Amino acid sequence: MKTHQLPLSEEFIAYKNEDASVIGGAMLVGRTLDADLDRTWVLSQIERLATNVTASEGVTLLDALLILLRDSGFRGASDYYQYSNSNIESVLKTFTGIPISLAAVLMSLADELGLGNEGINFPGHFLVNIDKRLVDPFSMTLVGGSTLENWLERLSTSRDEALRRASPCQIVTRMLNNLKALAVTRLDFLKALDFSGYQLLVADDLFSLYLERAELWAKLEVPTMAIKELELAIALASDDKAVLVLKKQIKNLAGTSGKLH
Repeated sequence: MKTHQLPLSEEFIAYKNEDASVIGGAMLVGRTLDADLDRTWVLSQIERLATNVTASEGVTLLDALLILLRDSGFRGASDYYQYSNSNIESVLKTFTGIPISLAAVLMSLADELGLGNEGINFPGHFLVNIDKRLVDPFSMTLVGGSTLENWLERLSTSRDEALRRASPCQIVTRMLNNLKALAVTRLDFLKALDFSGYQLLVADDLFSLYLERAELWAKLEVPTMAIKELELAIALASDDKAVLVLKKQIKNLAGTSGKLH
């Protein structure tokens, strides 16, 4: 299975090369799940919600936005582990999703309202910065200072790293990562390779992706493809030690017999 054979390859390549929007990326990810995703309907729902946001005395536009979303029923999914949680059309119809898909809704509305915003690649729980105020899209509430500090204390990474901005392509990559992980838990390794194939078209860290893909091919008992992925990883290895480790893995795989495909 090669990346260019994936049905949305050209659109993912175009997305990376354009000044892409978050909602555009979310719809593209959604189309990996549902080829018939209704993009016109999705955009109309974002516009409709935006027109209903009105600031009033003592209530900022951001506060009004969060109130509207909560009152409309937007909330975190009780069952994280469903593909539909990453499909923006489904999220807008059911008002439920995981942090990053709900963030796509929130950021798109912020764009419509002229509010400055950026995704925050917080480990384990995607966040959004809107007008320099941190928002948890899972609950559609502001993140207080004490809550943030408690979250940061549990991490092994630095504050700056935890609060690093996520570009639209990085958001797409993370959304696909969620789908890939879900496919793996369901032992659907071919589907995981599809999601990974799309990641190769937009992600920055291809080295790690090639390693993951080699592992997926190994799980499918197709050592020849696992070897090809490791060879691609070798070309991107940062040091001789990594090269030696990968060459050893290739040697071990070369001695195995795989399934016929």
